[in-house]
Amino acid sequence: MNKTKTSLIALALLLCNLTASAYDFEVDGIYYNVLSASDRTVEVTTNEEQTDGGPSSVYKGHVVVPNKVLCNNIEFVVCGIGERAFHASSELLSIILPETIKYIGYEAFFGCSSLKSVILPESLERIEGSAFFGCSSLKSVILPESLEGIGDSAFYGCSSLKSVNLPESLEGIGDSAFNGCN
Repeated sequence: MNKTKTSLIALALLLCNLTASAYDFEVDGIYYNVLSASDRTVEVTTNEEQTDGGPSSVYKGHVVVPNKVLCNNIEFVVCGIGERAFHASSELLSIILPETIKYIGYEAFFGCSSLKSVILPESLERIEGSAFFGCSSLKSVILPESLEGIGDSAFYGCSSLKSVNLPESLEGIGDSAFNGCN
């Protein structure tokens, strides 16, 4: 029975993504990669649309990431923001992340120069290196008490960021994590 269930999930995922692409499926303008078919977990990713400057996402305006998504009637939990997911989304203004998010990947919001507001969930454990590098419009960030680590240059060049309260749960902060902030 378990093999049949796993096979059905694999088939459903294949049907979600009929064309070769950098993502497994898309729901309501947000792109996802499956992390585990058996656990039914996904992370937000990019569609890697090519621009003159290289790969870039197409996320714009105010984005709310859901905690769960459906693909061919299979429900997946959104547990992370993948590497370079929102990279160079220069028209992204704000993002709200659900309580199911555990990590923000390397360069996830790199170069999102119009990003002003980020709502981080209490479930967040790790912000990887260069995650918010160059988010020059970001004014404030409330780091959750669950946060255990911040990678190298995570908030480098966030020149509008005036202050950040570091939670007691923090076990490590990478080199230059807040360089270039006010």
